[in-house]
Amino acid sequence: MIKRIIKLNERQLNKIVKRVLSESYEGGIIQQGDDSCEIRCKRKLAKNGSNGDVVKYIQHLLAANGFNQKYAGGGMGGDCYDFPTACDGKYRRHTKDAVMEFQRKYRLTPDGVVGYNTLKKMCEVFKPKSGTIIESVKAWESLCKDCNCQDDYQYDQENDYQDDFDDIDVYNPINRVECDTLKSCVYKYLYKTAPDIKGFMRCTGLTDSDLPIPPKKGCISDDGRSLCDIVPKPIPPGMAGTAVMGYYYDPVKGKCVTRTMGGGPFSQMEKCRECCERK
Repeated sequence: MIKRIIKLNERQLNKIVKRVLSESYEGGIIQQGDDSCEIRCKRKLAKNGSNGDVVKYIQHLLAANGFNQKYAGGGMGGDCYDFPTACDGKYRRHTKDAVMEFQRKYRLTPDGVVGYNTLKKMCEVFKPKSGTIIESVKAWESLCKDCNCQDDYQYDQENDYQDDFDDIDVYNPINRVECDTLKSCVYKYLYKTAPDIKGFMRCTGLTDSDLPIPPKKGCISDDGRSLCDIVPKPIPPGMAGTAVMGYYYDPVKGKCVTRTMGGGPFSQMEKCRECCERK
């Protein structure tokens, strides 16, 4: 089995602990009759198995903003784009796909679950604009209303992904797998004398293309990391970069791309492709 070691400094570890605490919930998932305060006050989550009006609002806003267009944000019906009442209100696979698409776009952990941080970001970016259909405005107001939460620790995660989790690959395809499914598959296929890797992949729904790319000769940094895992940080506005052309593997695009300012782990595009792009 291929193991990946992530080294964290004390500041990053403290941030992770804060995030874990901030995403802790009293238990349960959103169901019919619940309102969005159950999420905003960190008592429940909207996830697979959830039902009700809160799910309809989520589906509608996702659909209206272009997420999982094929299935109208997971609400299935075409009218879900304009009217939340036309969404099916059932949090199933297509709704989860829409949420994960949203989370990837806004650099949140793509777990397909609407908790406090994901809902907070939705309310920020889906804010109604002039001319928005009144039903859509009402959906936003219902989903993003102020709640009187008692003794809730609400963690402001603004910019935490880029600042504190650069060493953690949230785009790893393993994040697509439900936790219970993953544990079941590990126990069934890997927790044995002769691990069955192919059986594990079938069990989780992953494919061969999701496997980590084995490092090749000349593809390892001086400190032992795969050069394919090194993604340069963005240059802050107003800061000058080094005028050196470089290249790196973009895990989102799944290919090597050019880094015009500040260089990259590779000095040649050909070497980046040889090391990182799956043939």
